[in-house]
Amino acid sequence: MGPVTPAHAGTYRCYGFSLHSSTWSAPSDPLKIIVTGLYREPSLSAQPGPLVKLGENVTLRCCSEVMFDTYILHKEEEPKDPLSLVERFHGGSSQADFSLGAMTSAHAGTYRCYGSLRHSLYNWSAPSDPLEVIVTGRPDKPSLTAWPSQIVPQGHYVTLRCHPHLGFALFRLYKEEGSLVSELPKALLRNDYVMGPVTPAHAGTYRCCGSSHPSSTWSALSNPLKVIVTEVMFDTYILHKEEEPKDPLSLVERFHGGSSQADFSLGAMTSAHVGTYRCYGSLRHSLYTWSAPSDPMKLVIKGESSQTWDFPIPTISAVPSSVVPWNQTVKVLCGGTPESYLYHLELLRNTEYRVVNKILGFQKEAAEFIIHRMDETSSGRYHCRYRNQKGWSEHSKALDLVVT
Repeated sequence: MGPVTPAHAGTYRCYGFSLHSSTWSAPSDPLKIIVTGLYREPSLSAQPGPLVKLGENVTLRCCSEVMFDTYILHKEEEPKDPLSLVERFHGGSSQADFSLGAMTSAHAGTYRCYGSLRHSLYNWSAPSDPLEVIVTGRPDKPSLTAWPSQIVPQGHYVTLRCHPHLGFALFRLYKEEGSLVSELPKALLRNDYVMGPVTPAHAGTYRCCGSSHPSSTWSALSNPLKVIVTEVMFDTYILHKEEEPKDPLSLVERFHGGSSQADFSLGAMTSAHVGTYRCYGSLRHSLYTWSAPSDPMKLVIKGESSQTWDFPIPTISAVPSSVVPWNQTVKVLCGGTPESYLYHLELLRNTEYRVVNKILGFQKEAAEFIIHRMDETSSGRYHCRYRNQKGWSEHSKALDLVVT
């Protein structure tokens, strides 16, 4: 029979004919032929989750964008009966809730759901993705550890180990709200799960459980283990001091250590140390590739009035927007003070400031820089600063101009 179409769906019986008595046998038991894939598949979820302790209640929810009036929940069993019908739900709704009641080991398994319509009950939708329901509750729970540490620099590797209890032959690792990460056969992987190169997506809370056999009850979940992903662990740190425009960034010192921090000792303070500092991180194999700069830190000498001018940090903004259509004009506003007589608009390229434009003269607390015909050469990260009779202000916060 085939290729199968919806017309083939239905209930079939067969009969036998006896030539000796010229009679037909009684009919066989009915066989239902169900054709699936006629509608888009629904989704199946467990409430409150697929990891359920013995005796707790769980509800399986089948949801669909199609307004079915019949929902079918199937549990995958042994090969001789791969799908056995559990329950139907009628309601003309976009979802159906199937209550499994108090959990026992018999409820553990993989479930799928389908949707159908009453006028064609043998024509079903495509199946939902499988949902595995795990029954936990054995008192002997394993423990979960991370090696070399649960705090992992981005790009590195970490091994999660589920420490066994006597008799466990299989382990499962879960993340957050019950999503299965991996199955760990003890004989093959020694209960270890190697994760990496680590990205921020790997961060989260993990648990594991164990069992002596896949179909038996699983242990209680281990205590939670939080995996924290940090930014790159630099082995080189660079400290810069902002100077006059002719040399806006001058290298002070490098620090090697493969650590999450670096301490730079400036020694006994003099007026030459006064200024604004930023730091960067880098790696030895790419020393010309640096991180984004830190926020600026202004260093002053307490008690020396000639060096403690506290200029307001300038403001920077784009009109009408920092997202500029190709070949269009944008206005950059730099806010300063009434005493300011010089404004600089500077573009940060490869850790160095390049002066794009200067405006000389008192500007009533703000200067307007016009950038005509924006293209890829004029897009980037801009800062501005101003000068009065006492000196230069710090740089403004960054303004990223993007060309579309």
